[in-house]
Amino acid sequence: MKFGLRTPNLKKSLKARTTGRAKRALKKAANPMYGKKGMGFIKNPKRSVKNAIYHRTTVGVGDIVSGTPKARKWIFAFLIILGIALVLLSMR
Repeated sequence: MKFGLRTPNLKKSLKARTTGRAKRALKKAANPMYGKKGMGFIKNPKRSVKNAIYHRTTVGVGDIVSGTPKARKWIFAFLIILGIALVLLSMR
C-alpha cells in the first residue's frame, strides 16, 4: 500500500475530467442508485476498502495546492522529519 505523495499524471487527470459525462448521465437516468455513496462497497467490498485506505493515506499535488487539511497534515509531518534529519546531519 502506498503512503505519502501520489504521482501526478496530467493525461489521466484530463481524461477523467472530460470523458464520460453523457454516459454517466444516461446511467444515472436509468438507475437511480448509480453514483450514490456506498454502492462500491456493495458491488466489490474488498476493492472498496482498499481504495478507502489508499485515499486516506496518500495526498495528491492538487490537495497540496488547495491546502486541504489532509495535505496540511502531510506537509507538517514532512517538515518535522526534514527538521530532525537536518539536526542529525548538523551534529556530525
